[in-house]
Amino acid sequence: MSLFYRNSIHTSGQGKIRHLHIPSMQSYIVWEHWMEAYAWDRSNPIALHWKLGPSHIDLTNSSKMRNHLAEEALNMDMLLLMKEYK
Repeated sequence: MSLFYRNSIHTSGQGKIRHLHIPSMQSYIVWEHWMEAYAWDRSNPIALHWKLGPSHIDLTNSSKMRNHLAEEALNMDMLLLMKEYK
């Protein structure tokens, strides 16, 4: 299921702005949040999400089909990273 969510967020939106609208929450999930959090994590001396790599964020046709990349991009380590980033 995480593969579906990650790919949906990545491919949603218009142009370079990637977002997935959640009508029940009246909000958006924005792919740029993942990209910014990843860049921030890599700029720190000690990474919070040590499994996260470029293939998790810069999706290609082949990386979109890898379940483990989607699971690692949406796991509890990523939640911790997002909380620390913002």
